[in-house]
Amino acid sequence: GSFVGEPEEVIVKKGSKWSSLKDLISYAKSNPGKLRASVSSLNSLQNADLIQLEEQLGIKFNVVAFAGGGPAREAVLGGQVDFSIAGVFDVLSIADKISVLGTFTDMPVFPSVTDNAPTVNGALGVKITSMVASYGLFVAATCKQKYPERYNRLVQALSTAVTDPAYVKVLGVDQPELVYQTPSVFA
Repeated sequence: GSFVGEPEEVIVKKGSKWSSLKDLISYAKSNPGKLRASVSSLNSLQNADLIQLEEQLGIKFNVVAFAGGGPAREAVLGGQVDFSIAGVFDVLSIADKISVLGTFTDMPVFPSVTDNAPTVNGALGVKITSMVASYGLFVAATCKQKYPERYNRLVQALSTAVTDPAYVKVLGVDQPELVYQTPSVFA
């Protein structure tokens, strides 16, 4: 099953000239292809978010793909790009250096780590598919058949762990929107 879902968000360097998602998109519309956006790779959820924004808003970004999320986020802090799409938890170590302009979720989530940012859909009047990276625990497919008692104990342990207050505290968020999916749903 899964043990956490990590939504994507739009981030800029703190003090950026864009204080809202609407400001950022307005600039993009007035300056086609000039707004530089970093993503962890061209095959990432982040790039899929950008493609959806471009298609639905009729705009074009200058997308810079990096070899991972760390370098993509560092490019925002270093000024090599104007903004990035990143995972909510991925930016916790740089939270004091960035501003979150919007989240790719159906409703606002993790207010303590997203600056109470609006949803991209709500702020821009678009219908972007919610992108959430799910992290989970995997075992060999034969485990369920060969060792059903062990398998069931693992499933129960995971379910119990994701609701444990100590786990929630380790995530460092006030009211996390944990996404537990049973093995049959997560598969």
